Amino acid sequence: MLYRILLSAAELEKLELIMYPEYCPIHRHFIHIYKKLGLRLPTIFEVDYSESTIAFVANSDFLTILPKSLALTKMTNDTLNLTMKELDYSFTRSVSIFSNKTFPISDFINRLNNIAKT
Repeated sequence: MLYRILLSAAELEKLELIMYPEYCPIHRHFIHIYKKLGLRLPTIFEVDYSESTIAFVANSDFLTILPKSLALTKMTNDTLNLTMKELDYSFTRSVSIFSNKTFPISDFINRLNNIAKT
């Protein structure tokens, strides 16, 4: 299978995310995109502080969505062991998805592909 650089909203639909509460513009936009596309929202757990969100993602199989500028800053910290991938055009802001490197994003994509085959 060809490795894609971007993740689509449909690929995120069955995943669990950690995001800032709904007052966050990214969270609101994320909900708007799913409504616009007619897709079911992924499970979203809300955390009110960015460092807690990043620490939780670094130590779990959850994902989060961050502004690209913050994502790039966190990627330079090797002790967090994070990886990132940009989201597709549906998300008009430059945001990326994060996961723990021990459970890489490519594994999520493979799981989604296996689900789609059944």
